[in-house]
Amino acid sequence: MAEIKRGFIEVPSNIITYNGDVALNVGISFATGVNVVEVGDRLYRRLAELKFQQPVGIEINEVYSQPKEVDKSVRGFVVSLGQAVAIVIIVLLFFMGLRSGLLIGLILLLTVLGTFIFMQYMAIDLQRISLGALVIALGMLVDNAIVVVEGILIGTQKGRTRLQAATDIVTQTKWPLLGATVIAVTAFAPIGLSEDSTGEYCGTLFSVLLISLMLSWFTAISLTPFFADIFFRGQKVKEGEEGKDPYNGFIFVMYRKFLEFCMHRAWLTVVVLVAALVAALYGFTQVKQSFFCLYYAYVPSGCLVA
Repeated sequence: MAEIKRGFIEVPSNIITYNGDVALNVGISFATGVNVVEVGDRLYRRLAELKFQQPVGIEINEVYSQPKEVDKSVRGFVVSLGQAVAIVIIVLLFFMGLRSGLLIGLILLLTVLGTFIFMQYMAIDLQRISLGALVIALGMLVDNAIVVVEGILIGTQKGRTRLQAATDIVTQTKWPLLGATVIAVTAFAPIGLSEDSTGEYCGTLFSVLLISLMLSWFTAISLTPFFADIFFRGQKVKEGEEGKDPYNGFIFVMYRKFLEFCMHRAWLTVVVLVAALVAALYGFTQVKQSFFCLYYAYVPSGCLVA
């Protein structure tokens, strides 16, 4: 006589359970370049269509949903990006006045929108790194436009027409602004050009910064003068301020004196700067070299982590 019974051929070393019941774990990975959120939606719809074929006693439960997590994180970063843009525009309105603030805010929005267009053309997805790069770049995206707008305002205050003021400031600053923009982009080049895991995970950081900062320079020397002529049309210089030196304020005077002090003592200035550079280089040796921060998780006593 033989005894027949159901059981495991081999005793499993790892058993997956869900809510105390033995379960079968099925993982779905996404191909490179697909929209995770859209694929996830199609998957949920297909599971709903096949619900009537599900055997009795079998339940399909979700342990982790990458599409939902991606959608949640991207939405959160988009909200953060919108908040950052709003904060920048509010600060501009407060310090530069209504017309100048609105003008620079418009240029900022156009630059961000243009960045999205180039990102789509270059197949750069909206994810944490690419959106985070935009958040990082926001403060720098307005620098070029601020220089041009400020130059136009100062030129008109000195009695020039808007066209003359715009032509003068763009002619004088377009190449210095380009140089400053290239330097800012170059600072992030090691991340994008890295061949290890840093470049793999954060390569889009450099790409988005390159696109957005170069666009900010282009819009500053092209669109900013155009919109400045529209925004400042009808704006008159206050009585008694026409021809007045705009750099005669307290801050500018003190800054001029500081520059004169440094220039008249060139060797002392160079020595101080070199000493500061050496101190900075030494300080970097005391910083732990780890691009990605370490993550510490609490593990209860008696548990092993494989």
